[in-house]
Amino acid sequence: MNELKAPWASSYGTVKTGLKYPEISMSDVVIKTADAHPDLIALSCMGKKISYKTLKRKIIACANAFAALGIRAGDKVTICMPNLPQTVYALYGLNYMGAVASMIH
Repeated sequence: MNELKAPWASSYGTVKTGLKYPEISMSDVVIKTADAHPDLIALSCMGKKISYKTLKRKIIACANAFAALGIRAGDKVTICMPNLPQTVYALYGLNYMGAVASMIH
C-alpha cells in the first residue's frame, strides 16, 4: 500500500504497513514444506494426526480427481464442507491445479 494514501500509517511507528508475499501459490508453500519436512504434523483432527507427506499426497490426489471431473485452471469452485481434513485437501487441491476455491462455512 502506498503510505501517502494511508493517513493512518504515520501512527504505526516502526511497524510495516504492508507485507511482501512470495510469488508462489499457497499449495506450493505446503508442497515445499512437505518436501523439506515430510514427517512433521500438518493437520490434527479429532485425535488423528496427518503428516505433511500425507497432506501432499492427498492434495495431489484431490487435484487429480477435480481434473478428472473436468475442472481446469482458472475455474471457480465453491467448497461447502465442514472443517475437516478433506476440506483442506479440496482447498489446496484446487489451488494446486490453478483453480479458484470459494469457501462457504
